[in-house]
Amino acid sequence: MKIFTSLENAFSDPILVEMLDLSFKDIDELPKKICDLRNLKKLNLSDNQLEELPSNFGNLQNLEWLDLQKNLLEFLPLSFLNLSKLKYLSLYKNEIISLDKDFGRLQNLQYLILKGNNLNLLPETLFDLNKLEYLGLESNNITIFSERVIDLIYLKQLSLSDNDIEILPVNICLLENLEQLAIDRNPLKLLPDLIGNLKKLKKLDLRDTNLQSIPDSICDLEQLDYLFLGKNYISKLPDRIGDLKNLSYMDLTSNNFGLNEKERIIEIFPNITIDW
Repeated sequence: MKIFTSLENAFSDPILVEMLDLSFKDIDELPKKICDLRNLKKLNLSDNQLEELPSNFGNLQNLEWLDLQKNLLEFLPLSFLNLSKLKYLSLYKNEIISLDKDFGRLQNLQYLILKGNNLNLLPETLFDLNKLEYLGLESNNITIFSERVIDLIYLKQLSLSDNDIEILPVNICLLENLEQLAIDRNPLKLLPDLIGNLKKLKKLDLRDTNLQSIPDSICDLEQLDYLFLGKNYISKLPDRIGDLKNLSYMDLTSNNFGLNEKERIIEIFPNITIDW
């Protein structure tokens, strides 16, 4: 399939355009005519200077993949919600302040990247996106994360890193397909006791979350491969920590472990990499 790399070429053969790469073009405004590319499936607009999208952007109703990362967008046009076939959306490093209350209309989304924006609240309808497998919300200003996360039944990767979340919803622990969870750099202080229910979890990042202890149930994460606990106030790991038979790496840097506890941990895990 041909990849078009300029608007001029795309407009000369609009019916044939299914993939359009306009990344790194220093574009600050898109012509409304781009929305006449009705067969467009994949559009890369990353690394430009866009402050807004055309009001008729939703006319691109065959669009399945859209990369808008590293622009200057503060909002999305209302018609954006007509992109019903969209599966992949990256808005990484924009200036998005809020998402439309009906954002959940994008029912086919599987990958949603919102890292590095100015979000502090998420619309409840975001949790209607029950085909999501990846949700990246790092580096925003989010303070509350909804219990409705349980509705994201196919979610495999969830990143809430670098926000202002103090209370983690217990329902995160009921996401049966979750494989990677990043909560680092939030003022959490404690974890839900049900964290051990995440039986498919392979990577857990809890760095810099003000934790003084971790629940015993973390030892039930039988698939866990990577555990990041650096920059906390932990002085002891649970007695059953050796039950983590698949563990290959632990970050324990900048905690309060005494010499005896360090020796105990090393004796339990003689063959894994541990950063102190």
